[in-house]
Amino acid sequence: MLRRTFIAQSTLAAGAVLVNTGCGTASKPEIKGPAIGLQLYTLRDEIPKGLEPLIEKVSSFGYTHIETYGFEEGLFFKKTPKEFRNILYKNNLVTPSGHYDGNGLLKGNDDVWKKACEAANTLEQEYIIMPYIDEPLRPKDKEGMIKIAKRLNDAGKISKEAGLQFGYHNHDFELKYNAAAQTSLYQVMLEETDPELVKMEMDIYWIYFAEGDAVTIFFQHPKRFPLWHVKDMNPMTRKNIDIGKGTIDYKSIFKYKAESGMKYFFIEQENYDISPLDSIEKSIAYVKKELVS
Repeated sequence: MLRRTFIAQSTLAAGAVLVNTGCGTASKPEIKGPAIGLQLYTLRDEIPKGLEPLIEKVSSFGYTHIETYGFEEGLFFKKTPKEFRNILYKNNLVTPSGHYDGNGLLKGNDDVWKKACEAANTLEQEYIIMPYIDEPLRPKDKEGMIKIAKRLNDAGKISKEAGLQFGYHNHDFELKYNAAAQTSLYQVMLEETDPELVKMEMDIYWIYFAEGDAVTIFFQHPKRFPLWHVKDMNPMTRKNIDIGKGTIDYKSIFKYKAESGMKYFFIEQENYDISPLDSIEKSIAYVKKELVS
């Protein structure tokens, strides 16, 4: 499973400045003002309708950072990493982080992760994230959990050699208590991986879906969570809902961003009550008004 931006030139006044463009290659924009990210997976159903117009559209909403997904066979949505980077830069967007399929690495194939690192470096990303563990690879006992943690450390070493910081993105299954192991996979990941090699991208929605508490985890493992996924929970269905309309108290959570080590956060939706574009427009409006200054 693969998972997961956008400020158009019309929004220069909102804080992004494009510098030294020309000769068909866009230079990395200098971003000023609040950094508000979008996980591109949110727009997975819109991308086939036209990547470049979509990037321009989302850019106009005020997003400054994109987290990528969709790297397959050396391409992002039929674009080379350099072509894709230029689309972002021409729209005054940067991409500090990306999701790359790590299941091959968990099976022992280091080369697949090295290729992902090459793509991440072309995009000038800082973080390279393993977003998911396919169900057949999920450990059944403590020994299996420790093996997973070891491979995450290996991924961290490969990433560090490439000049990148490795991280792991959670869902809810990692937090489920395993009676045989008398712990959870997430707890083993946090305890058995090197904090310098393996950072965590906390998907806050999935933490609360699993009946965990983000702030408690921040204090248990301070500075371990430089990246967040921000999406809210519908109180009736427990599915995603626009930020500010659900049960997750983001105002309180954002008070502890320093304790968590948060450097970037990304709005994300996996399902919608309204259209994806309407959803991300409403969510960023709430974030700008209530969560960032």
